[in-house]
Amino acid sequence: NDHWMTSLYGVFAGSNTKSYQYDQTKLQTRYRFGEAGNFWLDPAVYFEYKIPVKGDAALEFKQILSKDFGSVNFTTNLIFERKMKEGAVIEQGYSLALSNLASETLRIGLEAKGTINGDKSTLFIGPSFSLLTSGLKVISTLGFGMNEASKTINLRNIFAWEF
Repeated sequence: NDHWMTSLYGVFAGSNTKSYQYDQTKLQTRYRFGEAGNFWLDPAVYFEYKIPVKGDAALEFKQILSKDFGSVNFTTNLIFERKMKEGAVIEQGYSLALSNLASETLRIGLEAKGTINGDKSTLFIGPSFSLLTSGLKVISTLGFGMNEASKTINLRNIFAWEF
């Protein structure tokens, strides 16, 4: 509905050293509190259960704060993830995004995301593009590693069909 969303999706992963293959299944749910504009920053919460092909399942929580300024949107996520095994620690991360609705169906922006892990913290910054039609969503972000812990390029593509 307008405030609650849930989805099931598959993740394919790869790198320049291995080909893309099915990596994990995710079940997510997100809840938005109130209507857009009711708060100084519009709050939402997000939970995700990850079931990898290899390794341990994990539970992820995000606190989402977002605000629209006309066609411009600012969104931030505080991210906490814990593997579902004895003695696992909570991993922390974040993302910040600023985007502009360039047309009825195209949103263009800049995104920064990373992990908080002392001197092993990562930081990726790069452009984002979203194509939003009546049912199809295509979202792409390209993050360039900005420190020693994030030497690579991080590419994320999401294809979704909402009904």
